[in-house]
Amino acid sequence: MTWSTTGSATGVVQINLKPVSFELNVWARGEIISQYFGPGTGSIMFQVDDVRLPDVLPEGLETVLHCLIRMMLQAPLSNLQLPFRVKGDRSLTRTKSKCGEIFKEELCRT
Repeated sequence: MTWSTTGSATGVVQINLKPVSFELNVWARGEIISQYFGPGTGSIMFQVDDVRLPDVLPEGLETVLHCLIRMMLQAPLSNLQLPFRVKGDRSLTRTKSKCGEIFKEELCRT
């Protein structure tokens, strides 16, 4: 936000706020990490490997934004785990998550 103040003849100060907007192109590359706890059970996690910010100048600003955006992407993904269990009929069922929510969908492997 940018702001400016103007005075009037009556001595009342007015504050004018103007929102600032911009567009930032962000490219992120990552990988899916799977952990197996036993036959047919495990979890899937995500990790951010690289972040690219094309056409950001000066270089110092690009470096700072690169670091901040990578941390903002990695922080929620580091705590995200999608547990799974493979049933005997070769279908994949999502199991109870750490948050206590139960997923009832079944994903069939082909």
